[in-house]
Amino acid sequence: MERGESMRCRIRRFLPALALAFAAAGPLAAAGFEIHDIQVTPAAPTFNDSVTITVAGTSDTPCFGVEGVDFAPRDIYVLFSPCSTVPPLQETPVHFSEEIGSLEPGTYRVRVAFGGTIVAEKEFRVGLAPINCPPTSSVICLHANRFQFAVTWEANGEEGGGQAIKLTGDTGAFSFFHPDNIELLFKVIDGCALNDRYWVFVSGLTNVRATLHVADQVNGNSRTYASPAGTPFAPIQDTAAFPCD
Repeated sequence: MERGESMRCRIRRFLPALALAFAAAGPLAAAGFEIHDIQVTPAAPTFNDSVTITVAGTSDTPCFGVEGVDFAPRDIYVLFSPCSTVPPLQETPVHFSEEIGSLEPGTYRVRVAFGGTIVAEKEFRVGLAPINCPPTSSVICLHANRFQFAVTWEANGEEGGGQAIKLTGDTGAFSFFHPDNIELLFKVIDGCALNDRYWVFVSGLTNVRATLHVADQVNGNSRTYASPAGTPFAPIQDTAAFPCD
């Protein structure tokens, strides 16, 4: 991913001191310098969007400088510095906005620092571009249509596919024999910030043979979860189901 050459030049001089400064940074506070709002535009960006970071607040001194933007893995630092030679006079509006360009899918954090101390932060998620997944009676797509779920069942010499019931953007269910009789509940959990994986949780309300198929429509990975006949469907908590990127 490329960012503008001017940005790279402007922030290059801050790289050697960045690790030391933030290793010693205290709690989210800096006397007289407060950030009241951090905005990410668009609010729910995808990797196709150009992201703009805006921060606003107040300072009890009119003398402070904007050092610019720096990048660490998954962290975007907006750096302010105090002017030690000018005494505090009045509250001064703090405002900074910059377009930082497109970002790879994942979870990011904007961290605003004043004089080496983190004073505010905000987490946001960069998603994938919309994926087409026409709804059908037997297939459910979750998490912006990225993950496709389907199930097959066998009982008393018969077999068939589940009837899809989408509950939320990340949660769904299947019935087997009657639409009002739910047999499987499942969800996708975004665990990217914790272990760089999407999690799949499944709960079964059946003892017929059932096989759940899950496909990642972005990279082609798939997972299959099966339960034999005559055995209660064991809960599934797969916290390493699919890679995030």
